[in-house]
Amino acid sequence: MDIWFTLFVLVVAVSVASGLVLVLVGYTDSLVTSFAFGWKWRLFILAPLLAAIACMVYGWRPGAGVFAISLAGAVTFCVKRWSDNARPGKQLLFGLALAALGVGLLYGTGPTFAKRAVDEALKGNLPTGAAQAGDLAPATGAAEAATPAK
Repeated sequence: MDIWFTLFVLVVAVSVASGLVLVLVGYTDSLVTSFAFGWKWRLFILAPLLAAIACMVYGWRPGAGVFAISLAGAVTFCVKRWSDNARPGKQLLFGLALAALGVGLLYGTGPTFAKRAVDEALKGNLPTGAAQAGDLAPATGAAEAATPAK
């Protein structure tokens, strides 16, 4: 691997992690603020989150969809009351943009890096200290330990 692969992994990991942290903080701030604006907003933001947690226990895909609805509720709340909720709204929107950037990089340019790594391995240009395919000897002792003694 070269420095570009390391840089690619670093950018993807940092952008997704920081984006999701911003989403979490913005979501929490908007959830707390929504309590001051009545039960409708609490229901719109909190109920889908609880349903998402319940769905994720039984399966990822339904839970992810419900969680997206919950995030849409938080963004809608912040946009409709922007003067009071500018900070959580900016955190939500910027966090979603950072997470989307990281996921887009991963799925957009990730296959290019994977193809390059496979091509390098097929050419035999492995990093220093990596074992070549012919250098690996079968483990001794494992076969004898697996067969019962007579």
